[in-house]
Amino acid sequence: YAVQVVEAALGAAAGEAIFEVGHGTTNRVAASAEHVARSRRVPIRTAASLFEQEKPPEFAKVDVEGYELEVLRGALPLIEQRRPAVWLLEANGSGDRYGASWPVLRQWLESHGARLQAYDPARRLLLDYDSNEPPGNVLAVFDPGFVAARIGSPYS
Repeated sequence: YAVQVVEAALGAAAGEAIFEVGHGTTNRVAASAEHVARSRRVPIRTAASLFEQEKPPEFAKVDVEGYELEVLRGALPLIEQRRPAVWLLEANGSGDRYGASWPVLRQWLESHGARLQAYDPARRLLLDYDSNEPPGNVLAVFDPGFVAARIGSPYS
């Protein structure tokens, strides 16, 4: 697989964002009402636009410091095709700054057909995640058949 670096933020629609810098691994898109000391303007693209000419991946990891719902909204054409089959999302309460609390994100995912799963490494199982508390990391499975085939057996 080839790696292609795209210098852009992902969001619900193409445009431009103010991106905070100087925070190391917690740099993020600035919320509209936030004042930021150090920032730069970056283009926004949708996840769907990245794969207009290419096959989308089967697995996607999204760790965008609370901007997950905006990224997913921009991926809706892919999600409607159940691609990627699995999304690993960091859901730790950071979405509150963008009006996307865990209950809002969860409702959006489930309304678009995601089965929310948590991984239990001790038992090597995927388990349904049904808590109203932010999970930290959660798998949004849009194609359970793909997952069952990949891991070689049904999962709970």
